[in-house]
Amino acid sequence: MPTYQLTTQIFLDKDCYKKIIVINKDPSGALASFVKKIKGPKLSPFQSNNCCENTYCQRAILNPHQPTDILCMSQIGLLFSFLLDNGYTINTHLTEIMQPNFDNLICFFSI
Repeated sequence: MPTYQLTTQIFLDKDCYKKIIVINKDPSGALASFVKKIKGPKLSPFQSNNCCENTYCQRAILNPHQPTDILCMSQIGLLFSFLLDNGYTINTHLTEIMQPNFDNLICFFSI
């Protein structure tokens, strides 16, 4: 049973910074249709920001009701409803254990 990690990340979208939700790896199940690879932030001005380089490629969660839009943290309720309605399990115990190690952790979940 694969386990996934959801975190937040600041993302520049059309001259506006947004706090978006990203996942650590490609998910299985219904959520797979709502994940889009985006370019992550550069770590250094001397490094490229190419999505082909796995270091910089992030997987953003899309809005299940408007799949052309990246889901913002303010819409987290939509994501939790979607996960629960589609058979995913939110692992609150693992999330509590790992919370002190991640500033931007939302939760761990599995299918």
